[in-house]
Amino acid sequence: MQVFTSTRLNAVRIMAFAMAICILTGCQKSNNHHPKTVPLKGQFTTVTTILQTGPPELDSIAGQGSGTPIGKSSFIAHAKFDENYNLSGVIVTTADNSDKILATITGHAPDIEDAGNITLHFDAIISGGTGKYAGATGKFLGTAHENLYNADGSAEWDGTITY
Repeated sequence: MQVFTSTRLNAVRIMAFAMAICILTGCQKSNNHHPKTVPLKGQFTTVTTILQTGPPELDSIAGQGSGTPIGKSSFIAHAKFDENYNLSGVIVTTADNSDKILATITGHAPDIEDAGNITLHFDAIISGGTGKYAGATGKFLGTAHENLYNADGSAEWDGTITY
């Protein structure tokens, strides 16, 4: 009988110790989530709306398309161009399941062709998100094709994301 009581007493002590640890740590379960770094690529059709003629010029760019790992998605970019055509802004990308990726952008618009065609190269730094992209980091290079006389354009992204 003594062995049974001693074994039972040890089990109770172990349970009490485990409960104390759980209380102290908030009983958080490990989700075994290990961040992974994967390619981030996207192809979008865009529509630009000039919110303020410049300088500074303020634009809102809406994109629809798809990519990896985001699947079917859309984005809204808010861009500011100074008098030297330097770009700064933000992009909020929304995947089809409503998860979001947040990024800041910087770049420079090169000379504009006589026909009004513009190719804009920009750098994007991923600074978080929501859903599975909460806490995401990474970067991508973007290329946007626009025309001064037409609001329609396109954009491509190529980089990596860690989430």
